[in-house]
Amino acid sequence: MRIFLVRHGQTDANLEARYCGRTDVPLNGEGREQARALRPLLLGRTFEAVYASPLSRAVETASLLLEDPDAPPPAGLTTAERAARNGILLEDALLEHDFGRFENLTRDRIAAAAPEEMARWNADFMGYVFPGGESAIGMFARVGAFGADLVRRHKGDVLVVSHMGPTVALIASLIGLPDRHMWRLRAGNASLSRVVVGDDGYAFLDLLNIRPYRPEAKKDAWSKAGRMRLPEPNSVDGV
Repeated sequence: MRIFLVRHGQTDANLEARYCGRTDVPLNGEGREQARALRPLLLGRTFEAVYASPLSRAVETASLLLEDPDAPPPAGLTTAERAARNGILLEDALLEHDFGRFENLTRDRIAAAAPEEMARWNADFMGYVFPGGESAIGMFARVGAFGADLVRRHKGDVLVVSHMGPTVALIASLIGLPDRHMWRLRAGNASLSRVVVGDDGYAFLDLLNIRPYRPEAKKDAWSKAGRMRLPEPNSVDGV
């Protein structure tokens, strides 16, 4: 099987470097353009299932990948209704890291407001439990359990749209990296990664952080639909 992993497009919270975990912030205009630019890489692929975090930024990103770009955007639908319309399965295990009472704060604001907590976080960045939230170890465990179940349930291609933390946690858990090493991976806004899982359960990462969107896309022929394609596993051409 192949697991296609997409992180949601840009939000204003991303631009402001805020720790936005469970807050339901929407994509901004550029985030929507990023998702649309990613769509050509997935055209023509049939997914056995599409999963997404229930937060609107993930559901909208997944919807923009699946919907007809020439059709008028749906109006008046809730996040859950849009997901159902597009056959997207909402999965709580894909929610972003829960930052508790530090939700929506920048690192500088956390340090100023709670220097002792910041010191604890710096001393144990994996085990530290955010007040009212969760630890990185806890986030890795829930996402890893979802990934193991995904491999048991599916044989064909699967699309998973979520957030920075769950994306790198899912990749790391699937390919056998220890939890603390998930942060050595990166998943930018509206990026595509891919893990291939063999029939014997052995998994490898063959795409990481592919980001076709460029602000100057109208001037860049490689950003136009159909000019960029994904390599198949073990292939050396393509992106």
